[in-house]
Amino acid sequence: MRHVNAQSLEICAHFFPLAFLLRRSTKLLRCILMEYKHGQGFPLKPMVYGLRKRCPSCGQTPIFKKYLQPVNFCNVCKIDIGQHRTDDLAPYITILIVGHIVAPMLLLLEKLYDPPLWVHYSIWPALTIILTLWFLQRVKGAAIALMWHLNLKGDEFQ
Repeated sequence: MRHVNAQSLEICAHFFPLAFLLRRSTKLLRCILMEYKHGQGFPLKPMVYGLRKRCPSCGQTPIFKKYLQPVNFCNVCKIDIGQHRTDDLAPYITILIVGHIVAPMLLLLEKLYDPPLWVHYSIWPALTIILTLWFLQRVKGAAIALMWHLNLKGDEFQ
């Protein structure tokens, strides 16, 4: 196996982003996270922090004080997190993700095993609710991080 340096990571990531991410995602992620500058390039580092429900700037402070209510300010880096209103973006993306997980599983189960209707009624609503509750807060954190990176507040005048 040959040695991979930061320059070759950048070249490969630029020309073959999807294939490269599948094979070398940890090294690429480490390289991108180390060289991030606010407002420049793709906001992978803040979005990863948002998915972890942490401050998009420092990644240390929790971003939510309640389930979907963001804190006003980060205690460590003092950025204003509460000003970024994501409104309907997080539910739309969550529905998209959960739908793409549940629908193929439902069709596959039906095609392979042909279970009775009560099995469908007991599995899919519960799984959908659990996945939605798990993804919603993380997606909202990533949306807040993206808005922070783009300097958007989410008001009507932008």
